[in-house]
Amino acid sequence: QHSCEPNCMTVAGPAGSGLKMHIVPLRPIKAGEQLTWNYLPYWKQLWPTQLRRQALREGWHFHCRCRRCSGGDSAPELTMQFRCPGCDKGELCPATPCAVEEPAGAGHVASLRSVSEMVCRSCELRIHRDIPEGSPHAGYVERCVAQEAVGFSLPWRGVRGRDFGAVDPGMLDLMAEHHWVHADHASHELENGPAILAEDLDGARPQGTPRTELVRKALDVFAEAAERVASALVRFLGHSRSVALPELQLTRAICTGSPADWDACLQVHITAFRDLPAVESTMAAARCLAESRRSFFEHELARQPQAAAELFRHQPFLEQEEVLVRQWVPAALPDNARDPSADLETWSLRRMWLCPDVGWTPPDEEGEEEKDCEVDEEEEEEEEEGAEEEEPGASASVGATARERVGQGPTRRRLSAKTSPT
Repeated sequence: QHSCEPNCMTVAGPAGSGLKMHIVPLRPIKAGEQLTWNYLPYWKQLWPTQLRRQALREGWHFHCRCRRCSGGDSAPELTMQFRCPGCDKGELCPATPCAVEEPAGAGHVASLRSVSEMVCRSCELRIHRDIPEGSPHAGYVERCVAQEAVGFSLPWRGVRGRDFGAVDPGMLDLMAEHHWVHADHASHELENGPAILAEDLDGARPQGTPRTELVRKALDVFAEAAERVASALVRFLGHSRSVALPELQLTRAICTGSPADWDACLQVHITAFRDLPAVESTMAAARCLAESRRSFFEHELARQPQAAAELFRHQPFLEQEEVLVRQWVPAALPDNARDPSADLETWSLRRMWLCPDVGWTPPDEEGEEEKDCEVDEEEEEEEEEGAEEEEPGASASVGATARERVGQGPTRRRLSAKTSPT
């Protein structure tokens, strides 16, 4: 059964010709207590109550009344964090879940009228709505609620997400860095990273901006986004054992190439997947990545046909990959890239993450041109139309899953589509 504050998580992996699933407890579970896990993808887990309920109602046809949604044990709305006027920490949040029961289709902005009190998780200051003028913190709850509405209603820029530049920064100055709007925007940047970079590269052609500079700048943005989302998840969930965290840390390591981030990636995998036989291959890959990117490319990616089918049809692998990386981002690599100590392996990870459709012409298929990084607009539209014509409910692989956010159409991305909530 679903819960937005589950006591279990599920982890699946290959077992023979099928799959094996582990149900992993996230806290001590009493005898007779119902096992629960979260149906929502990680980026919807960051949403406030009204939006989570809306997503569950549209996707699974039920109204969630778990502790986190119903306010059991005085559960606050942890996703909506503001700066506290008492201690100046970003720990002030609505004292109860931000939701309204009626009408059933009421949106997030309508649910803000339910906020009557806010409490700081740091200094325990409580502030009520409608405090008389002249009293300490008068109007502070109203200001927080107004900024919540502004942040939620920011203009949407397609694959780039919310346009924070559309409003004066002072209109959002009470929002904490880990407020759900910021975390959701960061998750959108991660989900649509390839499309964002493609736009940047296309826009840079007339100005002659070096592509390498644009890619490095984009990688910095994505690394920061992965860190923000991971921190928000740990904060909201109250623990660090989530199936989403290994992928987020891997993304950060891919973007930075930092040995410390690769080590952290391994530690996050160990925390999330320790003692789970079904994910032994994933753990082996994580250890291999932490020790040697070259070894990972030459061996471990072979177990993922979707990611590596094209790459491993040709030998020697690293020489062919160098050609692709140089084609993707001219001068991205130093002249000594053939040296195993150079960062070709990390750039290869980045290339496959941000531009997975790039490949080269197999030797036995003469005349076929190499695929280019940019996807023709016409081809892109055809692919999207084809995706829409698929039979509803048809199963899809991880590399072709479509994630549609409430109320908006899908956006092309590496693994899925992520659009804005309403």
